[in-house]
Parts: sequence; structure tokens; C-alpha cells
Amino acid sequence: MSIAPSNKLAACLEVMYRAALRARALGWSGERNGLSPAQASELAALMDAIHNIPHLLQRWESCDEEALRATLEAFDAKFSERGRGLVAIYDGVSGGAG
Repeated sequence: MSIAPSNKLAACLEVMYRAALRARALGWSGERNGLSPAQASELAALMDAIHNIPHLLQRWESCDEEALRATLEAFDAKFSERGRGLVAIYDGVSGGAG
């Protein structure tokens, strides 16, 4: 079992941090009247995009980084502005794909 290199570890942790902030904001926005179907869909997709990251960080030797990036990109395609989503955060901190 090998831990992710420091740049990939930092990138994954930053993605999880930003996702947690976004999830918290969605929760607060639904506090009074509940979440709309669109907000519930975004929250579920956000958690789906990041839920494997903790395990990948501990087993980096078997991590398919392209699949990780594709998962983040799939979320971004539905819910983020171009260039401002999870994959942009990941690439910006890690130094790019690969």
C-alpha cells in the first residue's frame, strides 16, 4: 500500500475540501425549505465524484488517475462552470494530468 505523492495528495485533499464547502452550502440553502430536486441531484453527484478519493490516496499504486479525473470531469460537465470545477482544482494543485 503506497500513499499518493505529495502533489497528488495535496490536489485530492483540496478537491475534497472544496467539495465539502459546496456540500455545506447546498445543505444550508435547503435548511428552511428542503433541497430542490436539482440541488439534491447536485449534492448526490458531488459526493459520488469524491467518495473514492480517501481510498485512492492510500493505494495510489493501483489508482487509475485518468478515471479519477474523468469522474471529476463528469461532475463538472453537469454542475460547474468551465475551468472552475473539481478537475481544474485537481490539475491546478497537482501540476496537471498524469
